[in-house]
Amino acid sequence: MDGLYLGLDLGGTKVAVAVGDDEGNLRGKAVQPTPQGDGEAVLAGLLGAADAACRDAGCRLDQVKAAGVGAPGPLDLGRGIVLKAPNLPSVSGFPLREKLAEGLKVPVFMDNDANVAALGEHRLGGGRGYRDLIYITVSTGVGGGLILGGQLYRGRGAAGEIGHLIVQIDGPLCSCGNHGCLEAVASGTAMAKAAEAELAAGEGKSSLLANGRPATGATVGEAAQAGDPLAGKLVARAGAFLGVALADLVNLLDPELILIGGGVSRLGDLLLDPARAEMAGRTLGGRTCPVRVAALGGMVGAVGALVLAMDGLAG
Repeated sequence: MDGLYLGLDLGGTKVAVAVGDDEGNLRGKAVQPTPQGDGEAVLAGLLGAADAACRDAGCRLDQVKAAGVGAPGPLDLGRGIVLKAPNLPSVSGFPLREKLAEGLKVPVFMDNDANVAALGEHRLGGGRGYRDLIYITVSTGVGGGLILGGQLYRGRGAAGEIGHLIVQIDGPLCSCGNHGCLEAVASGTAMAKAAEAELAAGEGKSSLLANGRPATGATVGEAAQAGDPLAGKLVARAGAFLGVALADLVNLLDPELILIGGGVSRLGDLLLDPARAEMAGRTLGGRTCPVRVAALGGMVGAVGALVLAMDGLAG
């Protein structure tokens, strides 16, 4: 097999790795829980998942030409270091790109995980054919990537941190240390915290969430889909806060398309209808754009990392 590439997506809860060819065809994949422990433990998990993906593709690691990795940020792209990862602190300050290159014995190209996902959707997913689009991932946290003029926009290296747009002044404390960030009110983690708080205060009624087990973003979502009133309210509220951020992005950048990915995006219109309504009521002159669920699902980061590897090796 010629022209094989690795795409590695390092998330707060899972590691996804894809093997693809020069045409962007997916040949193999592996998805494993993110290892617990320090940076070396995370590195070992990534290398193990890369080996598993190659076995799934029927190839060996030494047949791979290059690798791309999407990592939680912000990053120091010049040094290949994660500067601060609130949802995965074990890799903060860890020389991830250098260590991966040593372990894989191929060139490794690195970028913010949401940037990488935006690349994947633009090139091989729901954003094909669009020149200006915004990708937002809503999961454990909230991140984003900007495709402007057909190219990934990085600014000075940290553009696209959509999860840290302030949408509620004096709102809940975010993992970044600020208050009222989109991530603090619209992520799966935020919905779980809100459910726990309402149940503890006796302000919300739920037959599906009040079961003695800690709420999670997944259980809130499942309860909302089953018609639970408290869960439905929390999802709608998260969607409305997402819509505030979307309006700001439309007013600022006037994109052709906004794609929503990440685990919470599986709620579909339960999340997106409130977001669309809030966005439409807040944009200048009612200007809007399509807001859709991203096409590549849980492998979006790994597929985008394949694109990063191909582009990086091509120069």
